[in-house]
Amino acid sequence: MNPHALFDLGADYNALMAEIEEADGVLTPELEARHDEIVARLSGSAANVKIALKMIERGEEDLDEWIAKLSRRKASLQKEAERWKSAAIANMIGMNINRLEGVLNGVPVKLAVCESESVAVDVEADKLPDELCTIEVSRTPDKKAIKAAILAGDEVAGRVAHIERKTYLRVS
Repeated sequence: MNPHALFDLGADYNALMAEIEEADGVLTPELEARHDEIVARLSGSAANVKIALKMIERGEEDLDEWIAKLSRRKASLQKEAERWKSAAIANMIGMNINRLEGVLNGVPVKLAVCESESVAVDVEADKLPDELCTIEVSRTPDKKAIKAAILAGDEVAGRVAHIERKTYLRVS
C-alpha cells in the first residue's frame, strides 16, 4: 500500500475541478463520471489510510507490550545474576577463600572476591572546606583529598563525606 496514492488522486481531482470551472460549472456526463470515479477512489484511499493507521497503531501497542515484558524479564535476570554473585561471595568469604579456579568445557574459569572503595560526598560542593575541593571552572569535591582526610581522622571531612566499601565477584 502506497501512502502517497491519496495525494496522486488529489492531483487528478484538482485537474477535474479546473475542467469543471472551464465548463462554467456545467457537469457533462463524462465529467460527472470522472468525478464519481475519483471520489470513489479517494473514499477507498481514505478507508485504506484508516486501516493502515489502525494496523500501525496496533503494531506500536504490540511493541510496547513486548518492551514491557522484555524489561521485566531483564530485571528478573539481573536480580537472579545478583543472587548468584551474592551467594558465591558469601560462600567464598565463609570458607575464607578469595580465589577459585576451574575449567568449564576446556575453558579456564576464575572467580575472585574483590573489594573496592570510593568516596561519597554527603553535602554540596559549596559547603566543603577549600582544602577538600578543587576549583577550576567550578568548585568540585577533591575525592582524593577527602579520602586522605577521613583516613587521617579529620572530623570535618568525616561529617561531609564517607568512604563506601563494596565487595564484588570478578568472573574471568
